[in-house]
Amino acid sequence: MILGPALLPSVLIAAVLVVSGLAKLRHTTATRSAFQQLKMPRWMTTSFLPAALAPGELLLAVAVLVLPGWAGVAAAVAALLLVLAYVIVIARALTFPVRPSCGCFGELGMGEVTGLTLVRNIVLAVIAALAVWASVASDDSIVQRLIQAPAESWLWLLGVAVAVVLAGLIVHRPAPDFMSMFQPAVADAAALDEDEYLRAPIPFATLLNSSGDEVQLRDMARRQAQLIVYLSPGCGTCHWVFGELDQWRTAIDPVALRVLYSMEPDSAREVQVAGVADTLDDALFDPKMSLVRMMGLSSPSAFLLGTDDLLAGGPVRGEDVRELVNDVAAQLEEARQGQE
Repeated sequence: MILGPALLPSVLIAAVLVVSGLAKLRHTTATRSAFQQLKMPRWMTTSFLPAALAPGELLLAVAVLVLPGWAGVAAAVAALLLVLAYVIVIARALTFPVRPSCGCFGELGMGEVTGLTLVRNIVLAVIAALAVWASVASDDSIVQRLIQAPAESWLWLLGVAVAVVLAGLIVHRPAPDFMSMFQPAVADAAALDEDEYLRAPIPFATLLNSSGDEVQLRDMARRQAQLIVYLSPGCGTCHWVFGELDQWRTAIDPVALRVLYSMEPDSAREVQVAGVADTLDDALFDPKMSLVRMMGLSSPSAFLLGTDDLLAGGPVRGEDVRELVNDVAAQLEEARQGQE
């Protein structure tokens, strides 16, 4: 009997748990943010659970592979229950008025929850169920059975691994890394100076304003230097940005600050998140996410538009958004002092 196909579900679910656990360990704040965005109960969000999820997944992966007998069955059942919980959480998130970002793998593959996210989790649940069946089939652990497996089984598993890697390479589409094309430049009060930094062209992008009318990103920037801050109302890590926007507007005046959302204007008006309503009058909207994908943005992100059809800073992400604002404010203050 070739054992490869029978053991494959256990190996796959353990591999998924390892990838998920390691990704969460690298970005611990993304997991707690995901709990907030997915509207988990407050006691869960503020408890030890977000921090414990990553090591828990790693330990569970090891248990699925190395525990024999009924202990191995219990580990496989625990993995199945965990994946089923993810299915329920994502199915519930699809009913939210504003789709949250999914942090199921930390910041790896971070993106808006969609029907495909639910399909992915359902497929993982099927694999986890097959892993339970595989653990019941023998008193030996998965690792023991792999060690005892004939060469044909190892060749079969190797073939599957190669197929998975090849499929991943084929479908993988990395976002353009604008950050490798230029470094943040500086701004003065009248316009954004082009200094020694390499600056990239402002993308040709069509967005919507609050009235639903189309606006061209380049045309808009020619009239006034602008700092564009990309936010998502469903993003837990964006809450601190909403609280600082008014302060930033004052600090970087006369550079305009505008918030960018990846939704329709009407949908944004229905959002019941503190701070969103105050940004809508001059906000920009990218409902098809063309600019968001083109620049590889994730919420929160920011970039600076010069008046000369060139980007003058960014895109930057996370806490670096505040640093970019501080840099612009400092350069503006320096320019004002030089004019006195």
